[in-house]
Amino acid sequence: MNGGNKYASDILRYGGPYEPLFRKIFRFKGDKNDTLTRNPAADLSFRNCTFAPEQSNFGKILNLGYSKVSLGANILQESQNLPQGPKYPFIGQTPIFYKDFSVFLSTWDPGYYNLYTSATEETPVAGTRSMKELKSFLGSKMMQTPYTVTIYTFITLEISRETGTTIVPNINEAANAAIPLIQNINPSNSNTGIGQLGTYLSNVDLKILDENIFPQVEVFWQKNSITNTVYGTIRLDRILRRYLLNSGISTVFVNNMISDFGVGNPNNINDDIDTYIEENITPIYEGISFDLFVKKTGQDLTSTEILVRGDLINPDRIRYAYYAQPNFRLTKTTDLIYSFEYPLTVGQNYSLTFSFRIQKI
Repeated sequence: MNGGNKYASDILRYGGPYEPLFRKIFRFKGDKNDTLTRNPAADLSFRNCTFAPEQSNFGKILNLGYSKVSLGANILQESQNLPQGPKYPFIGQTPIFYKDFSVFLSTWDPGYYNLYTSATEETPVAGTRSMKELKSFLGSKMMQTPYTVTIYTFITLEISRETGTTIVPNINEAANAAIPLIQNINPSNSNTGIGQLGTYLSNVDLKILDENIFPQVEVFWQKNSITNTVYGTIRLDRILRRYLLNSGISTVFVNNMISDFGVGNPNNINDDIDTYIEENITPIYEGISFDLFVKKTGQDLTSTEILVRGDLINPDRIRYAYYAQPNFRLTKTTDLIYSFEYPLTVGQNYSLTFSFRIQKI
């Protein structure tokens, strides 16, 4: 199961005098007498193996009950003062209605949901109006993602109370430009400053900074001259999102939905993708490995060897004298958000980088 655990569970059946009535919703074609290509010895004779979708009401639940949903209107107001309440289905005064429903529909299919404007008037709604994945009989879906993700490069931003730029749009523009580049750093452009955004002049310390100002920054850091330490925030949720975007996740959305019927900006599908990842993918991952590599020297460092950097591929850590350093403080905020703190020595110059491993919970 892709590296996960397998669980066994008991299936219990009600054994009392009441016997529920079942209606078949699947139809099968005639008995098979062929074999499997990969297993010729398997006899499929007299096995129900082939669906017969051409038969009437195949895979369809007839008169499936569902709850009416209305936005900003009390569609049952005509019966709210009656002693029996909304229990008059023939005039629509009931919170439940019925429709024929295919078990193969997924939440992205048109008309999966129904929006009511009155007790009896409804409009089919595209399931993509909500990015949250919900179970849907045989139409349930979940994007296939890797069990483990290892990251060596990341987008960084220094926070300072003394120097730097205050032009937020310029920083965000540089961060957006770095998204397709940071994951594909190779020996020819490693150690060139890709994804290192410079310094933001802030009127507050990093610990209370609103990090949503910079939605694509993956590691924030700030040097404390009083305590002679470097403090930072690691946003694995953003690193995971960037990894998936660079792995081609956008193609699934472009091929299967129209941004007009999604969430947020109808002219931009990116907010649909970000929302989907946030609601369905990031909750199933956690950070499991945080390795710090430090270069410490009494000599001057180069312009790319900033205090916290994320532009080095793994082989270049040894090449440029970055060594593993287990002695640093790591604090968990959520499964995918951490903070770190590392002490510095007076008279020494430092440059730090990380590698991270993210894994399904």
